[in-house]
Amino acid sequence: QRILIEKYIKAREITISIVNDKALPVTEIIPHEGFYDYKNKYQDGLTTHVCPAQIEEEDYKKCQKMALKIFKLLRMTQYGRVDMMYDDAKHEFWFIEANNLPGMTNTSLLPEAAKVEAQKAEEAKAAGCDVCVAVGGGRAMDACKVVANDLKKPLFTFPTIASNCAPVTAISIMYHPNGVIRNTYYSDRC
Repeated sequence: QRILIEKYIKAREITISIVNDKALPVTEIIPHEGFYDYKNKYQDGLTTHVCPAQIEEEDYKKCQKMALKIFKLLRMTQYGRVDMMYDDAKHEFWFIEANNLPGMTNTSLLPEAAKVEAQKAEEAKAAGCDVCVAVGGGRAMDACKVVANDLKKPLFTFPTIASNCAPVTAISIMYHPNGVIRNTYYSDRC
């Protein structure tokens, strides 16, 4: 008989959502009891998601950079999520898995991170800085990039999965909460 023995890693569980090659805010996953199993993942109120995670700034940026590198190495596109363990005492990260089709439910992590990113955009606008938000693809996305660059304004982009399909609804909703962010629409839904 064979047995696999692994060293126990005492660390915090974190996840980094990626959209359009941009790492969104880091989320820490804290189950109220036990592990982050099926029950804790899908039943409301059994797990706390802390976003943005309370991590030292240098480590925060490091894990976002690592997640983006993993995302690209695995040839993932459009959006996904990279899960890691984080030992804050040693400032070390362990890659767990990458999810190329993360959930979009009311307990899902990517929409939560997108909402936090949208709030950052709202704060920038409240401080007197207009923002450009682009949802779509093709020529309209290119037009948004040109406009944002000309205006020297931040641009938050959410491309569609394919250039001929509608925007990913869950993501576009997170970036347009109650119409707070003023949007300029171009021909193909930018």
